[in-house]
Amino acid sequence: MKSERRHELQNNDLVAFAEKYADDVKPHAKKIVGIAIVVAVGLLAMMLMRSRGASAAKSGWTNYFAAVNQSDLEGLYEVAKKYPRSAAGAWALQSAGDINLATGTVDMYSDRERAKERFTKALENYSSAGKRVSDELLQQRSLMGLAQTHEALNEFDKAEGCYNSVMKKWPDTSVSKLAGQRLAVLKNPETKEFYDWFLAQEVTPPADPLEGMGLKAPSIYDDLPGDPSLTAPSADALQGERNNIQPPEEAIDETPVPDMPSEGEIEGGVETSTNDDSAGGNFDTEAAVEEMTTDAVEAVESVESAATTSETPVVEPAVPATGPE
Repeated sequence: MKSERRHELQNNDLVAFAEKYADDVKPHAKKIVGIAIVVAVGLLAMMLMRSRGASAAKSGWTNYFAAVNQSDLEGLYEVAKKYPRSAAGAWALQSAGDINLATGTVDMYSDRERAKERFTKALENYSSAGKRVSDELLQQRSLMGLAQTHEALNEFDKAEGCYNSVMKKWPDTSVSKLAGQRLAVLKNPETKEFYDWFLAQEVTPPADPLEGMGLKAPSIYDDLPGDPSLTAPSADALQGERNNIQPPEEAIDETPVPDMPSEGEIEGGVETSTNDDSAGGNFDTEAAVEEMTTDAVEAVESVESAATTSETPVVEPAVPATGPE
């Protein structure tokens, strides 16, 4: 009974507190509802932004890897421009700097001006990439890229400063070891002498061997036909072609027609016809074969008959005389 009474008193106190709280809150009910709506809208907006950010990041990385696999410099710049605040955009600039540094190094042996343009672009790419996101690996790579580019430009003071920064910020890393190795190479006097000598050499782009002969290298596109016309003919054009079609001409038999026989030849009858056939070369093949066969049989029979009836004369041997006459 005591516990039930105690529970009843607690319920009464709770009801009294709720009634009092409701009376206190009622004047501010609209404000509270408004605040609740604003909070709900804010949470929904954050969820949508995160969802869109994840989708954009996925798309950015897809475009980035496609451009990297093809060494597409313009494609990397497009990714960096389209996703400026994403990691994909920052790494696109880093990869663009790597491409410019590599191609500039190759151009140093043929076209120094173009190589210098490449190196300038690489410096811009590395500087922008390291400032976009707080990715430690990206910052290490971008700072090393700056050091290597300054070294390629024979700017040893700036290169040494970048290498020292790498060693100071990330002392116990593989990047720091690489920076220390390059720094030791730059401090060697022979390295500076070699760079000075190399940059003093005059280089020219390789000449086209066919240019002096007035020729040009063949192209697989020279002999290709133009684009075919894919326009369908109109109904009027088709009808006109049908009207222009002529039926084929009938073949004419040019065999000469024999002359008609005269009345005298007709009255001559069978004899005239037979004589004409013989004179004209008409020949009865079956009759001739039959006649020749009969003659051959008769000849064979006559030979056999002569062989059986004829007597062969007996020749007696001569006997020499044995006694005197």
